[in-house]
Amino acid sequence: MYLYHAHTRPGGTRQVPDCDVASLYQKLEKVVIPTFYEKRHDWLCIMRHAIALNASHFNTQRMVLEYVLKAYFTARENTWEPNRS
Repeated sequence: MYLYHAHTRPGGTRQVPDCDVASLYQKLEKVVIPTFYEKRHDWLCIMRHAIALNASHFNTQRMVLEYVLKAYFTARENTWEPNRS
């Protein structure tokens, strides 16, 4: 489930439904902020788990490889030729 469901209005502006905004603020007020200030050990465990879970995706080697593939290889032919886009 995503907390942010944006709906595009005419003219390209985005509106977040009130129920999503209320849910986000409730989670911040009732769960996130109290855990950060009052349950420091739990907060650190959550952060360590989040880093362990996401570190493999957010690393320099993967980002450089993705950049090179998107910037220098064409999607169709997979050849070493700069994209013209």
